[in-house]
Amino acid sequence: MSCSRSDHKMIEYLNPSQLFLESMTRDYYNPVFLAFSFRDGHASVAIAKDFLRFAHPHSKLPRDETLFDRLLNIIHSVQNDPVEEYELLGIVVGYINPVDNIHNLMANLCKRGNFESLKYTCWKDDIASKTFLEFFGSLYMDEFEEIEETEDEFEEREDEDDEREDK
Repeated sequence: MSCSRSDHKMIEYLNPSQLFLESMTRDYYNPVFLAFSFRDGHASVAIAKDFLRFAHPHSKLPRDETLFDRLLNIIHSVQNDPVEEYELLGIVVGYINPVDNIHNLMANLCKRGNFESLKYTCWKDDIASKTFLEFFGSLYMDEFEEIEETEDEFEEREDEDDEREDK
């Protein structure tokens, strides 16, 4: 699925292995992937640097009427960061709901955004999971490095963040 405009701007779906293999076709100055994870009450955004050794939490957004515009702003800010000079290789969207919802979201982002060859993929797993990093990390690293933070520790940290926000 792709959304193209008259000026040849587009956003394109690739299966996960295609996206990551394509990212290895040339050298990049500061390559990153954005990761979106949608939960009942919020959406989490992370930036994966260093070819998937880990992702840095970027923001936790409420799932309300501002979510769409905030996602657009994050994508644009990563693409246009004058200090970091990121090269956004793609977006990985973790999902629980049907993939069609993700395709609709990305098509709408394409209509409202001004993206040139932005690619995305969907992953039916928790983006922070060991499985995700083992599968895609092996494309970039000779040996997989164990994740220091377990999924339970990650969930506990997110719960603590939620409690602080509620206060």
